[in-house]
Amino acid sequence: MLLARSFNCFLFKNTILATSQHVKDINTVNINRAFHVSRILSVDKKNQFIENSQDDKRVYYGTLTPQIRAVKVFSLTTSLIGVIAQPFLYEQASKLGTSTPVILGICGFIGFFTFITPFLIHIIASKYVTELHYNSNTNEYCATTISFFMTKKKIKFRKENVTVPEVPGMFTSFLVRPEGSTKQYPLFVDPRLFDDVSHYIKLMNYDKPIDFKLNLTEEESERLKKK
Repeated sequence: MLLARSFNCFLFKNTILATSQHVKDINTVNINRAFHVSRILSVDKKNQFIENSQDDKRVYYGTLTPQIRAVKVFSLTTSLIGVIAQPFLYEQASKLGTSTPVILGICGFIGFFTFITPFLIHIIASKYVTELHYNSNTNEYCATTISFFMTKKKIKFRKENVTVPEVPGMFTSFLVRPEGSTKQYPLFVDPRLFDDVSHYIKLMNYDKPIDFKLNLTEEESERLKKK
């Protein structure tokens, strides 16, 4: 009887050990499979990212980009210094017995250059295209500009969303309207800096027939075409 119980306990113990080892092996296999699948997915995402980056070809680079960044950094730095220094200047002027109108005039003069100058520089710098990429698969352009706080701002648009103004504004080559947006963004590019000038020709609509805006009727237009 004791031998039978000992044998059953031995069988039960071995069964438990075998089951736990089997479960451990299954978990190891599952972990290896999960790691393999995640590795495959990461490789696919990496390949997809490389493929998309290869599709986006840079066709334009603004050579004034470093200078514009330097000017904006200098402007924001001096504005920050001006904001910090204004209370100190006001206190020192009050101690010297300066009249209130003079103090307000000095603070207004300093405040003009402190707050207005960065915005004036941004109005010009925000139009300057630092880079322009073209995706041949989606037939889409992506223009990169500099935001107020020195970050890159990307504007995606198609050729159909480009409008060339009859009277170009200051530092404006054309207007673009991103997909799904009603707002138009003025952009400035230098035609000499295009790697492929055909993109500039398309964006400026130079590949289309010239419209002399003679305000002719359809019958007059047909008559001129026959001639």
